Amino acid sequence: MKKVSLGGCDRANPVLPFGFWLPRKLVEGRMYTWNDKPYRCPVEVAFAAVGGKWKCLILWHLHLDKMRFKELERVVPGVSQKMLTQQLKEMERDGLIVKTVFPEVPPKVEYELTERGHSIFPILEQMHGWAIAQFDLKKSAEDE
Repeated sequence: MKKVSLGGCDRANPVLPFGFWLPRKLVEGRMYTWNDKPYRCPVEVAFAAVGGKWKCLILWHLHLDKMRFKELERVVPGVSQKMLTQQLKEMERDGLIVKTVFPEVPPKVEYELTERGHSIFPILEQMHGWAIAQFDLKKSAEDE
């Protein structure tokens, strides 16, 4: 069998698709640090940055253009104000989005993707295509 490395993902005797496997000694002990937290695998870091129920949807919609808070609230169905605020703060902290506050009354705030935020869009497009293909998704009649 062919041996390949996943760049540090820590699993006991990891088995990969198509019969690939990783010996334990290749993956033990590797650590990554991001935001002062230890991770054993870069995939963990990616999920920490964009995981959760709302972040990918927010990134998906911000890819098209900058948006205000209420616009995001409308396009991300079911998200509470508190959760949307929390997710936006985390994504701003992680360098995925930038928040611009305009000195107006009432305050105007816009969110837009950073270069890092834009860099994940090809992955989101692949996830979009994968979901359509794997789950036989069809558009509802009202969307056509």
